Amino acid sequence: MYIDADSIRSIAAGGETLTTEFTSDRSRLNDRTLVEAVTRMANGQGGTVLVGVEDDGTITGSRPRHGTSTDPALMQALIANLTVPPLSTTVDVVDVDGSAVIAVRVDRSTTPVGTRHGVYTRRALRQDGTPECVPYAFHECPTRSTRCSPAPRTPGRSTVPDRPAGRPARISTRVSSSGSVRWLAAPVAMRTSCRSTTVRPPGRSA
Repeated sequence: MYIDADSIRSIAAGGETLTTEFTSDRSRLNDRTLVEAVTRMANGQGGTVLVGVEDDGTITGSRPRHGTSTDPALMQALIANLTVPPLSTTVDVVDVDGSAVIAVRVDRSTTPVGTRHGVYTRRALRQDGTPECVPYAFHECPTRSTRCSPAPRTPGRSTVPDRPAGRPARISTRVSSSGSVRWLAAPVAMRTSCRSTTVRPPGRSA
């Protein structure tokens, strides 16, 4: 679908929704924050991230990301390189009344998508209907792909799997490209929200 200046104005006027997120670039949006926004959308219903639009819908424009301009192909490559599994996106740079707005469109992913830094979040709606960033919980995995299977649960017991024999006491988990949970021997932080959270085995204090 082609996106033009009128489309950007219409989306901005409609405000943020489950499938539309506005991101300011006044203070130079870093690549990591941008990629997290795109994965949130892919882990939700899919949609569009507009860079250069404020939360209230005001179009302020984006800064050039490649010298004096922004190259859509390089933006698509950046997102693919910083996501696991690599995300395919459509990027357009649209001039809206003299301000360049970057529109990143992504389809809903059938498997969990994270960033290279281990961040797994999704876009959801609050009870009042406004969108928010929420952790992408492991138990939600089966609802997205038949290749995932829910872990057995015992009443009153933690849902974090038992530590494999011979592994260090402090371990983390990460969702692989197939949607399964992998145990990591190294103490890598697993991020499931906008703040870092380290998943620890049952019984171990922080």
